Amino acid sequence: MGQKPAEGVCIYGAGVLLKHLHALDAESEGVRQAEDIEYLHRMRVASRRLRSAMGLFEGCLPAAKKANWTKAIQKVTHALGVARDLDVQIALVESFYKKTGDPDCRYGLRRLRLRLSQQRSKQQVKVLTALDELNASQITAKMERRFSPLAALQDVVYLYPPALYKLSFEANTALIDQLLSSADSVVEHPEDKEALHAMRIAAKKTRYSLETFAPLYENELKESLAVLRKLQDSLGEIHDCDVWLAYLPEFIEKEGQRTEAYFGHRRPMKRIVPGITWFIQERQETRTQSFGEFVNDWNGLIDQDRWGGLRRQLQIPAGLNIKGVQSSPTDAN
Repeated sequence: MGQKPAEGVCIYGAGVLLKHLHALDAESEGVRQAEDIEYLHRMRVASRRLRSAMGLFEGCLPAAKKANWTKAIQKVTHALGVARDLDVQIALVESFYKKTGDPDCRYGLRRLRLRLSQQRSKQQVKVLTALDELNASQITAKMERRFSPLAALQDVVYLYPPALYKLSFEANTALIDQLLSSADSVVEHPEDKEALHAMRIAAKKTRYSLETFAPLYENELKESLAVLRKLQDSLGEIHDCDVWLAYLPEFIEKEGQRTEAYFGHRRPMKRIVPGITWFIQERQETRTQSFGEFVNDWNGLIDQDRWGGLRRQLQIPAGLNIKGVQSSPTDAN
């Protein structure tokens, strides 16, 4: 067991945890209604950020409850994640359906959209179950009661002790190391989907961690966060293509099995296959183009010593007023 963090670290962490906890609760009703997919998107992001903060301020969580709290939020994140992926896939198929005027392609895309929509309806049941279980556990209310008194001390306790900067530096540099380590394999082996997935996760975790500690630094690390946001989007686009390229051939085979079971033959598949084949080709071309753009951007970041610069920036606390608190010369060193 590690030493309990300094009081200022836990007070700062309590404010971060409450912010994400409130963001999570704010979207719950919209997710239940399922009339606008953006509610689910925002709730998923809030749950991810909450989990990230729980990891960063792990020492400030009650030892007896930490595992249960983490597991409960993780379960919600997973249910929301599957639903969000389906929402994005349905939206993409819909956009391609509207874009193409080829009736041969549209038939297959309509079938694909139907199956994805059916999956999304089933997933909504799992989303509601996860939310009901979270509510029944009263974990968010327990977290609120735990962290609210700590957060209330923000106006009377100095929030930026050296221990907080040390935590930020150690957490963020470790994540940067993970990002750089996974990048070598991705750049050298474009088809290594596991390495690309690992790099995408590392970029996401690094971004969330930097966002958590951004108020400690000049300009709130906006430049580095913009770089990570673009990197995460690029890796996400490539990953999404990989998911489609794995899923679509399976979709054709499963749809063929359904057709044969219903009609006794697969002849109706002649109308479905062209659109799916066209979509596969489009996803492969998009992946190739996106990967090339990613490599160019990544090499540019390396040439600029972007990550070395970020490491150095993480060693320099903001020397100006931070949320109304003036750093002393000693604090800035």
